[in-house]
Amino acid sequence: MILEGEGHMFKWKRRQLERNVLLNKLSQLTIKNKRTRILTNKKRL
Repeated sequence: MILEGEGHMFKWKRRQLERNVLLNKLSQLTIKNKRTRILTNKKRL
């Protein structure tokens, strides 16, 4: 029982870490997109 619980917690933590990594990648992409948009807007002006 205890081992199963620990294994479940480990899987859950690993899943959360993977999700955090994906979120970080997404946020970095959005930041890059925002920067490029700002640059293009300045060029248009």
